[in-house]
Amino acid sequence: RVICLCTLGRIGHNCRVPYNACNRVLCENDGHCVSFVEHALQAVCICPIDYFGDVCQFKIAKLTTHIPRTAEFIPVMIVHFLHTSGTIPGDVRCFFDEVYMCLVDRDQLIDCLIFNHEVEHCTDRNFCTNGGRCLESKRAGQVHFACVCLECHYGTFCQLTMTQYSLTLDSIYLGLYYEVYRNNIIFEIDSKCVNATYTANDDGSVGVWNQTINLIGKYSSIKGGSTKVKNSMEPATLEVKFDKQNQVGSYNVITTDYENYSLVYSCKNIRYHCYLYREQSNELKIYWIMANAQPTCPSDNQILDYKNSHKSEQLTTGYGRPLGERSNVVTVGPRGPLLLSDFPYIEDIQRFDRERVPERVVHAKGAGAFGVFEATDDASDICKAQVLKKGTKTRVLMRFSTVAGESGSADTVRDPRGFAVKFYTDEGIWDLVGNNTPIFFVRDPFLFQMFIHSQKRNPQTHLKDANMVWDFFANHPMATHQFLFLYSDRGIPDGFRHMHGYGSHTFKMVNDKNEFVWVKFHLRSDQGIKNLDPTKAKALAGEQPDYALSDLYNAIARKEYPSWTLYVQVVTHEQAKTLPYNPFDLTKVFSQNDFPLRRLGKVTLKENPENYFAQIEQAAFSPAHMPPGIEASPDKMLQGRLFSYADTHLHRVGTNHHLIPVNNPETNKNVKVCTYQRDGAMQTGHNQGSAPNYHKNSYNGPDVTNRDKHIEHATFESGMAARHEANEDDNYSQPRVFYRQVLDDRGRANVINNIAEHLQQCTDRDIIRRSIAIFANVDDELARRLAEKLNLDVPTKTPTASNIRSKY
Repeated sequence: RVICLCTLGRIGHNCRVPYNACNRVLCENDGHCVSFVEHALQAVCICPIDYFGDVCQFKIAKLTTHIPRTAEFIPVMIVHFLHTSGTIPGDVRCFFDEVYMCLVDRDQLIDCLIFNHEVEHCTDRNFCTNGGRCLESKRAGQVHFACVCLECHYGTFCQLTMTQYSLTLDSIYLGLYYEVYRNNIIFEIDSKCVNATYTANDDGSVGVWNQTINLIGKYSSIKGGSTKVKNSMEPATLEVKFDKQNQVGSYNVITTDYENYSLVYSCKNIRYHCYLYREQSNELKIYWIMANAQPTCPSDNQILDYKNSHKSEQLTTGYGRPLGERSNVVTVGPRGPLLLSDFPYIEDIQRFDRERVPERVVHAKGAGAFGVFEATDDASDICKAQVLKKGTKTRVLMRFSTVAGESGSADTVRDPRGFAVKFYTDEGIWDLVGNNTPIFFVRDPFLFQMFIHSQKRNPQTHLKDANMVWDFFANHPMATHQFLFLYSDRGIPDGFRHMHGYGSHTFKMVNDKNEFVWVKFHLRSDQGIKNLDPTKAKALAGEQPDYALSDLYNAIARKEYPSWTLYVQVVTHEQAKTLPYNPFDLTKVFSQNDFPLRRLGKVTLKENPENYFAQIEQAAFSPAHMPPGIEASPDKMLQGRLFSYADTHLHRVGTNHHLIPVNNPETNKNVKVCTYQRDGAMQTGHNQGSAPNYHKNSYNGPDVTNRDKHIEHATFESGMAARHEANEDDNYSQPRVFYRQVLDDRGRANVINNIAEHLQQCTDRDIIRRSIAIFANVDDELARRLAEKLNLDVPTKTPTASNIRSKY
């Protein structure tokens, strides 16, 4: 077979047809068309200075900006500002507020980016080249820089020039792009590793190939093509049609820094079962940020961010002696023995050998961040605590955790989540130490250790043991309520941001008149509830065991600040007497129908820890830490925790753990700690100085003031001191309400599947039968469906105690 290789300007089988690709390309604004051969005869417009685009249809702005990769920005908001024009005074070139920094070009077109702090020239830095002006943003301990380039320059440092030609659409758009951001559209829900490849087709269209790993971990891809749409209002518009599913949409390249990012969106109907996502205008508004370098999370760049914002300093020993060498120990000759006189080495290895403190016996795996609590509503009628006075703002630390796992375990397992808040109030520390569930497994503190042992590892095999878990349940039906909650969809929250928190216990609030009420605390996620599918959770446990920790850190680093609204349920003294259950039973809830939520304020997290060990691992929470106006109730579990938490901190982080900065109440400058406590290991404070060390004294040592304001509310209890049976109360009425009324059909099916999946891991069939028998007291259908899944006959219900009325 003979193949003709045609010269430029000829096409066809025998090269007989004259053809000039420029005949179909009309360059605007005095652009010059050039034909060239690359797989096929093509043409490109060479644009004059000040113009760019496929056919030189766009004018280059005289003032451009580069958005650095470390700067966070919200695509939807940038779109809102793009192509905005208005009457701007001729001498205005830059304006900003607390959120945006906007640049105005000579044609009064505005380009805005998130800049959310003071704007000033960079100091002590030769940051921008070619006369570019450097802007500096300082926020949350981080420094970001942006270069505003002179005409005909671009790039991170204005180091690139386009004095000869402008970039065209193809050079902006074509190539391999990685997805940096998207809203969770229906055809990409929970997908990861998304990328898109755009290629030039011979007919002038653009080929599109999207690839992803879907929510169940399976690779998938879709191909299609697009045609460029001439639109003078957009830099690039593509009408895209995919080969499958008859999916059609309009893609628009909104902005690019010509190096790292393109912002792509679609605002037309996509015929793809998306009706749930359409706005009233019957249009979809879908956004992507595409990067031509693989994206990284803020946490991935932490060490690089440190490098960019810090200078290297002189290395010293722990006692401050400057070191001249850090790579070699002192030896007798190059191959001789070590010398004990090598103090820098000895000091270093001794400190290394003692770096770890004992991990928490429960709640070992966790994450945390700092923020602010603002009291938004008046609560003075029920509580005198200053932290709840309307308008008060208080610094907080929040720590989230799993319960049973070790420090290095996965945080996507089915397990309750710890939810602790440390308020640095004007009246000392308030620790609200709860969980993401409003109830717990046991109501007596003597059972707590036994429950935890059943959830941890078998003492011989050192493996998790389903027989132990369900044997505890079969012997303690009081755990029924919590087990149903745990094996529901909420048993595996999607990270820490998308779950509610609860104080769980009943607490006492006292007002200025010395009147008291009983309350339960609720912290409701403003992000909404999201839970992980069990299959995905298992995959994440292997692939990304720090999923929840990473999600929290990176959200805050992106300035997507999570928040929770604090509520209380209020029960008066008289109402508590009439309840058909013990109001201090941790396995029970107060019905929100009878006792609605009352808002107190909002917690917002805005600051990641600077050092995890110092600020999160050493954080010591205790429910015994309460300001005047908030007190403990007779809840047995709460009473046990009042002692246990402080005791475990003495073991874990030492006698003077309250002096560690993260635990120190004097973090609040309005607080001064004055006690008669002295000395102890690691006493690093002023140790109360020269003040007398006994009370009462005649020498102006600390003494009580304002007794009526600060003294605890008086309580009266009477009864026989005995070991009262903890399993005597009604264990099934509230679990029945949860199963029948709180869960919907899908939720009931999921809780059955989840329980059955774990029960079938038990090798002791008797434990399975006894567990199902307990569930039969909750609901006959629940027991029947569990028995069917496990190939068992429906067992007889276990004997139940009568519904005992409150003894309060």
